[in-house]
Amino acid sequence: MKKSYLLCTIICASQLYGMQQSYYKQLPPELRQEIINNALAQNNIEDAIKILQGLYTLQHGLSYDNLKNFSRLVHILATKFNQTPLQIAEQFETPIAQEYFKLTKKLGTSILQNKLEETEILINKGADVTAVTGVPNHHIKPAILFYYILFNRTEQLDSEMIKLLLKHGADPYAQGKDMIGRVKTPLEYLHYFKDEIQQDKYEEIKALLEEAMKK
Repeated sequence: MKKSYLLCTIICASQLYGMQQSYYKQLPPELRQEIINNALAQNNIEDAIKILQGLYTLQHGLSYDNLKNFSRLVHILATKFNQTPLQIAEQFETPIAQEYFKLTKKLGTSILQNKLEETEILINKGADVTAVTGVPNHHIKPAILFYYILFNRTEQLDSEMIKLLLKHGADPYAQGKDMIGRVKTPLEYLHYFKDEIQQDKYEEIKALLEEAMKK
């Protein structure tokens, strides 16, 4: 069977969600990648997800590595179709997408509530720091550092949480918007509320953000 014909057969089957787990496990890596590339070449998100749906329905377990691989794909789709990663993940009807969505939403709550240990556990399970906002509306562009500072800018602000988020890829440049419409980077927002933050804590977090912005 020619490769192109096999690829077409697999794509059609994936659109119907009818392939079995054992068959997907037998796909060579280059053919799996060709299916992914075909999905990414589509002009609308619905067609892309139809192609990927079968590939991700049964083949992937919910391990850390598989969640990280799914995360990378979600971010590519989010950039291509101008959506947030959580918007993309929500459109998949697969266990791995549901686990990714659940863990990442829970991560946002944990961060804003300053639960450092729980936050690290969730990240180690595969929750995506680079996709989370921490606010209920997951259509908002990810900017977890901004929203962490927004909701914890007084005595709750924790430099260890900032370190953890930066370590796992939080964007120090990502802008957020506060309740009255001010759009700022995390560092700009930190400086805006300088007088409400303990001086030593302010200086430490400022240094962390400035160092991250140099990388």
